[in-house]
Amino acid sequence: MLVDATRRLLRSRRYRDVSLADILSESGLHTRAFYRHFDTKDEILRVIYRENGRELHKRLTARVQSAPTPAEGVAAWIDELLRLRFEPRSVAYVSIYQDPAARDAMAASDEPGASRHMVLAPLVEALAAGVADGSLPNAVPDVHASFISALVWDDLNWANDTPPEQRRQNARDQLVRFAMGALGARPGTGVEV
Repeated sequence: MLVDATRRLLRSRRYRDVSLADILSESGLHTRAFYRHFDTKDEILRVIYRENGRELHKRLTARVQSAPTPAEGVAAWIDELLRLRFEPRSVAYVSIYQDPAARDAMAASDEPGASRHMVLAPLVEALAAGVADGSLPNAVPDVHASFISALVWDDLNWANDTPPEQRRQNARDQLVRFAMGALGARPGTGVEV
């Protein structure tokens, strides 16, 4: 109930503007119930972050594993991460962590590293499969997964001159084209850009 109440509050407020009193009021619980489960409100944020990371991992894994080829798995991973950058509902969830108070709360834990590992795992698997079958011969899975992730999370300022409805597709096309070239994608990988 405390986690759900905090999620609801974060839909309309920045993290630093949500107090323990707000969480208790929203949840209908008392201080004693809070301290039975958590020491600070930062712990609730970490639970939300962890749950979001697990959900994203499931979505990424499903998308990558359903792709017919490793290259299409890489493209599917990019598509799913771009959803977080461009779809309004997803942007709202991600923007919670842009608040400096939320970033500070997360920096005091190992959650970002664990979540990053979960998010990259399906991409690493797709890259490794591409190395194994020869379709992505230049891939160094652990290294290139980090590079691709960094490119997706970049500000994408180079795409600002396009209308918003075209930015996601343009970003996707550029990212996939660049990744496939760097990975040495062989013809017949199934990726069209």
